[in-house]
Amino acid sequence: MNYLIVLYVIGFAVFTVNPLFYVRYLSLDPAMILQGQVEDITFVMVPPSTNLILCVILLYVYYMLGRQMEGILGTFRFNVFIFQGIILHVLGSLLVYAATRGAYRLGPDTQYLILSMFFLFAFMFQDAQFLLYFAIPIKGKWMAIIDAFYFAYAIVQGFLPNGSYAITLGAFVSLLNVWLFFPEQQRKQSLFP
Repeated sequence: MNYLIVLYVIGFAVFTVNPLFYVRYLSLDPAMILQGQVEDITFVMVPPSTNLILCVILLYVYYMLGRQMEGILGTFRFNVFIFQGIILHVLGSLLVYAATRGAYRLGPDTQYLILSMFFLFAFMFQDAQFLLYFAIPIKGKWMAIIDAFYFAYAIVQGFLPNGSYAITLGAFVSLLNVWLFFPEQQRKQSLFP
């Protein structure tokens, strides 16, 4: 998780200094990937927010959540989850680009990848308590349900008249990442203890 946080910090610095450089050269661009520029997978560096205070808080939450998942799953399995999500996002981006002939592109950030990490954590540890606004305790299963509704809304949104297929595919790819990573046996045991 440390490498992801460092990438976010570097991305925030680059975005703060020169936002156009970031958008032009470091964001996920399927056309450039098809031309052989594999370094366009640096979209992982997109900071969660351009507001410094909010970015620091989110990075701290990502760090704490990621360290816990890394400690429970092990470094190798956690890295497989993250890299599998990145690869699925790139493949989803290429799919959207090919299907729409470049009209739509998958979102340039890893918002849904991080949400899938949170979803997996809340799904695995349904009795864990999260403090909403640092005061209101909420069980993990309720946070997973809220996250599932958010994913469902993002997926349905693409089929609405003014919806974005890119958002739909980003959410779908992230849920696919959780489904591929979390074996069926463990899903059944988690849902019905």
